[in-house]
Amino acid sequence: MIDMSVASEFKIAEKTLRSLNPEDRKRLKEICAQIQTAEKTLWHRAQPLLERCMAGCEGLCCRNINLEDIIGMEDFLYVLTVRPDLRDQIVRCLAHESIFSADCFFLEGGIGPCLFPADARPKVCIMTFCFDDTPVKKEIRQVGAEFNRLGRFVWLCRVRSIVRYLFPWTQATVQYR
Repeated sequence: MIDMSVASEFKIAEKTLRSLNPEDRKRLKEICAQIQTAEKTLWHRAQPLLERCMAGCEGLCCRNINLEDIIGMEDFLYVLTVRPDLRDQIVRCLAHESIFSADCFFLEGGIGPCLFPADARPKVCIMTFCFDDTPVKKEIRQVGAEFNRLGRFVWLCRVRSIVRYLFPWTQATVQYR
């Protein structure tokens, strides 16, 4: 697998958004709303874990990381759909990306708080806990399932795009359910 920069993943997400037809854009918004609902539920149920994490670790999990392995195109597609107002801030943060960066550049001042609000977090950022996450396993699985739906939707959009490109005289009618 080819490693891509976080900025490249962001550009692909923006390009994907621009390429969607109105029906696909509507479906994307529905899927992202379901992710957001699952994230809110997880955030609410995980409050004791999150408070312990912030008090004990003070965001250590956001430092000494390989951000390309944590935030990808689908995360940006989700965030840009539910919080398009964050676009310019994301672009400013991406300007600080470097090959040697070990800390998340979405942390304000390098230490936090995180640019992404609780109900618009990338998948790994909201699903990962440094303590026993047994009390919120169900909610973690739900967030993961919703992000998987987003991945299938993006894959289907790409397949339809390829079909339209290769066979312009046909209409790609494969529908996402």
